[in-house]
Amino acid sequence: MKRRIKPVLIILVTLAIGFALGVLTTGQFIGRQMKKFKERNTEKGFVNYFNQILNTDEEQKKVLNPILKKYGAIYKEATKTYLFTIDSGLNAFEAEVTPHLKQKQIEKLECFKKHRNKFKNGFSPYHRHKGNKKRRKDK
Repeated sequence: MKRRIKPVLIILVTLAIGFALGVLTTGQFIGRQMKKFKERNTEKGFVNYFNQILNTDEEQKKVLNPILKKYGAIYKEATKTYLFTIDSGLNAFEAEVTPHLKQKQIEKLECFKKHRNKFKNGFSPYHRHKGNKKRRKDK
């Protein structure tokens, strides 16, 4: 009996270590990708991103950087306006639709709003919405 427990234990420990390393590696990778994406919304990030894509040399950078800074500022402002428009639109939608909903539906809408606010504040968008589990139980 002891001969069987040891190999099984070794296999389970190896699987647990592999799983933990996979989770940590994936988290680091996604974190880096999100950081790059967020940096692109700044003027400096916009300039660096396009300099990297275009593979510009020093002479070209002198000419292109002022242009890239100009459009980086426009891009940054457009992103802020876009997010504000979406947020205000969803708030107006919620205000108009809430009087016509049942209590459970209002709770689901509140859950959606909390999820949206977490995403807006920099939390990961990849976690599941808690309302999905409740919906399965209701069926």
